[in-house]
Amino acid sequence: DAMEIKEALEAESQSVQDLCNVYQETIVYVHVKAPPAVTEKMAQRWKEELANRRQYLSYLQSLQEDISVSMHKIQTERETFVADLKELEAMVGGRSSVPKEHVYPKFE
Repeated sequence: DAMEIKEALEAESQSVQDLCNVYQETIVYVHVKAPPAVTEKMAQRWKEELANRRQYLSYLQSLQEDISVSMHKIQTERETFVADLKELEAMVGGRSSVPKEHVYPKFE
């Protein structure tokens, strides 16, 4: 179901966003305080990991947007379809035959 996928993406995005915040805070702390236990190689690795997580977050957000747009399009098409069916049902009613000029344009 699209709603479940959307909710899962939102949860994953929030989790990755939180992780990015932790990386950012850690990198800033290392830059400001320069703790002796942290090597330059470690700090560089964390920066690369942060960049990777941000790329992943960007991808998740893009997927979220695509799903939202698709869900909106599907809902709009569904509403149009239901309205057309109701109109067709009202037109046909209990009649046994209806001119094709009235019915076929509804399916184009």
